[in-house]
Amino acid sequence: TYPSFISIGSGNMLIYWRIGSASSGEMNLGHYDSNTHEWSFIGLISSKYGVYKGIKGTRGPYHAGFQLDSKGNIHLAWLWREFPQKDSKYIFGNHGLFYAYSEDGGFTWLDNDGKKVADTLQGEKISIDNVDKVVNIPIEMEPSNSSHSSAVDPKTGEFHEMLRHYKSGTNKNALHHYIRSSDGEWAVRVVDDFDSERISIFFADDLLYALLDSCIYVSFRGKSFNDWERIDLPDVLLNRISCYDMSRIKEGIISVFSQKKPAKRGEPTLVEVFDFLLAP
Repeated sequence: TYPSFISIGSGNMLIYWRIGSASSGEMNLGHYDSNTHEWSFIGLISSKYGVYKGIKGTRGPYHAGFQLDSKGNIHLAWLWREFPQKDSKYIFGNHGLFYAYSEDGGFTWLDNDGKKVADTLQGEKISIDNVDKVVNIPIEMEPSNSSHSSAVDPKTGEFHEMLRHYKSGTNKNALHHYIRSSDGEWAVRVVDDFDSERISIFFADDLLYALLDSCIYVSFRGKSFNDWERIDLPDVLLNRISCYDMSRIKEGIISVFSQKKPAKRGEPTLVEVFDFLLAP
C-alpha cells in the first residue's frame, strides 16, 4: 500500500511502499541509480515489532513524506499506529513524533542525535525500540496521520512538520507546526489561523505554503513563519479532495488534481486538473 516515488537528486530516486496493515506494517524502499540505470532493493527500513507502554505488540508507520535537503540528506518523520488493545477506547492508536535521516540515499538511518539506528545492508531496521520519540504526543492527544506533512527549508535546512492533534490539556484539535533546527532542537507553534484534517506543506524560496483541499495559506520568512495569509481558490474546489503539484510554483502556477466527493461511498466521480496562476 501507499506506493510513491521520491526524487533524491541527480536523476536518482526512491520507490516507497508499505507491507502489512495499518497497525502491523513495515516501510520498504527501493533505490534507482540514474548512472547505472539499475534498481537496488534497500528492503525493509522499519520493523513492526517492539514494546510500547511495557507491552510487546505490533504497529504500523504513518510517515509525513521523504524530504530531501540541499546536502542530499533524506529526512523522515512518522507516527506509530499501535495494534488496538482490547481495553483501549482509542480506535486508531496513533502516537508520538519520531524522526530519522539518511545521508546515503536511504541505506543507513540516523536518529535525531546522529546515532546510527539502522543499516539496511546489515538487516537492521528502524523500530520503536531503537528510535526515541522527538516529541511526546500520547495516544490520548489523538494525532491524525491524514494531517501529517513535512518539508525542508531550502535556505536553512530546518525540518518543518505539520500535525493535527489535541491542544495540550484539552480535547480541542489544532494544527501544530513543529520545527527541527539544524542542531537537532525541536520547537512547536500552535496554528490558530486555520485548521484542516488533510494538509500538505511546501517551501518555495521565502514562502511556506499550507495546502488544503479548497484553499491555500502562505507564511513568510520575514515573519518567521508565524503568521498565515489565506489564498482563496475558486468555488469549483469546494467539497472535493485535492492533491497539489507545485513543480511550476516559480512560474506562479499551481496545479490541482481534484476529485468530487461521491454522494455515496464507492460511486464514481469526476476527476479534473486545474492550473491556477497566483497573482504577483
